[in-house]
Amino acid sequence: MSEAPDVSVQLLSLKRNSPEALSTVTIDFEGRDEYVAVHPEFGPIINRFGGGTEYLQHYLGKVGNPLSRAATPLIKKWPDLTPTEGEVLVHIAAKMNRRVAERSG
Repeated sequence: MSEAPDVSVQLLSLKRNSPEALSTVTIDFEGRDEYVAVHPEFGPIINRFGGGTEYLQHYLGKVGNPLSRAATPLIKKWPDLTPTEGEVLVHIAAKMNRRVAERSG
């Protein structure tokens, strides 16, 4: 385990220094380092069981339409997240990636 800076400090540094490049954030998760790739526009990248990847989104629920039964999903985009929301999303991505790696063998 390395002494990585706080996640919020790493994310702020990414926005300032490399606003257009894919970057990696280091998280101390359960006593071991977990590396999460972060896209500057779409956010943390999570691994899937089939070997694929996708972006983790901040899902806020659904907004109902009074004129129909359909509801529209409300998703907050990565650049619009507060620093705390971004940090939480990166921690969730680290946990998901670790679990996928453990189950995949």
